[in-house]
Amino acid sequence: MPDASRSTVEFRMPSLGADMDAGTVVEWHVRPGDTVHRGDIVAIVQTDKSDLDVEVFTDGTITELTVPEGVRVPVGTVLATIATGGVAAPSGEPSKPLLAPVPTEAAAERAPTAPAHPDLHSPVLRHLAERLHVDIARLHGTGPGGRVTRDDIERAARAPRVTPRARRLAARHGVNLDQLAPTGCITGDQVLAAAERPPAAPPPSRSTPAEGDSMRLAIARQMTRSWQEIPHFRVATRIELSGLLAQLATLNEQRTVAERILPAAVMLRAAAQAAADVHGVNGWWRHDEFEPAPEVNLGIVVALRKGGLMAPVIRNADQKSLAEVMAELRDLVTRTRTGRLRASDIESATFTVTQLGENEVDEVSPIIHPPQVAILGLGAVHREPWAVDDTLAVRSVVHATLAADHRAVDGRVGSMYLIALRRHLQEALP
Repeated sequence: MPDASRSTVEFRMPSLGADMDAGTVVEWHVRPGDTVHRGDIVAIVQTDKSDLDVEVFTDGTITELTVPEGVRVPVGTVLATIATGGVAAPSGEPSKPLLAPVPTEAAAERAPTAPAHPDLHSPVLRHLAERLHVDIARLHGTGPGGRVTRDDIERAARAPRVTPRARRLAARHGVNLDQLAPTGCITGDQVLAAAERPPAAPPPSRSTPAEGDSMRLAIARQMTRSWQEIPHFRVATRIELSGLLAQLATLNEQRTVAERILPAAVMLRAAAQAAADVHGVNGWWRHDEFEPAPEVNLGIVVALRKGGLMAPVIRNADQKSLAEVMAELRDLVTRTRTGRLRASDIESATFTVTQLGENEVDEVSPIIHPPQVAILGLGAVHREPWAVDDTLAVRSVVHATLAADHRAVDGRVGSMYLIALRRHLQEALP
């Protein structure tokens, strides 16, 4: 008698961005008969921007893999079926797996690497690694006793971003990653292309599009669509931050270098809190109407060292402490720039912030990421003239610009958002 408590769930190609209409399953990590749990990585999916780990969101048993590796399918296509409500292998003889389980060494590569160097806690080296967005725990030191040196960190910062799949394929096919010249990051497909290339083949000419241009083309398509379809309007203000920076300096005196809170984290948290206060900017434009979001999932624009952008998400950012936002910001930036994001890291953003403070930009006029209805641009914190009680003083100031979709947001709501942002940035730190 069949078990009535068991049911079948369809695992579908996820939408990993508004500009994604299809994806390619480049690697399965499971086969029919395998038991999976919520959060397990079951496949690697290639988009126009990157190779991403894709998790499963239910517990159960894989019954069938319906899309083989290397096949590009539209978003929403059933990739696999999962039996839930009980643990049982598929009936009959299990079908031949599309790929053997992930090798142990590959799994180890994805696991966090424990610090192994005696000088990892050196404030100078840790600060340098954070500034250059280098995951110091993954470095092999060249100093005495295998210690990490300044040269190791700076060399890693100059190295191209490589996805875990690309590293595995390079080792399998004997491809020298140093010989590849990516734009954005080295992906598995680039390694396979290099492995199949005849040894005597001449190098591409300067006019040949570089591998990795697919990311730039994807960004171009999305931004063109946004600019053409969304009636943008912008409101801007200047916010005085001298009090906040003084509080932050006092707060950080009690923390180690690794625990210190950067102004960027404070501004991201304030941006999320303001979006929670002013619901009209937090949500999506879908089916010709505004759909407010039930929570604030903050997209943060991250520039890649070799070109391109990605926007990983801090979920429920308005509800998190400064320390939690800082930790997630550091983690997401590092994993974005080292090609280790998961699909869930870039899904379901409700509001986005782009900061160009590290590039000394005064102000930013951003373009909305559809289907979101607003995006906040923050420039660098500069010392500027500021009127205080009819007296001219010099204060630390940031320029904030909100770009909004006029179909969903009007000028009054946009202004309310900037007022709320100023309030949160000027109130006492917790």
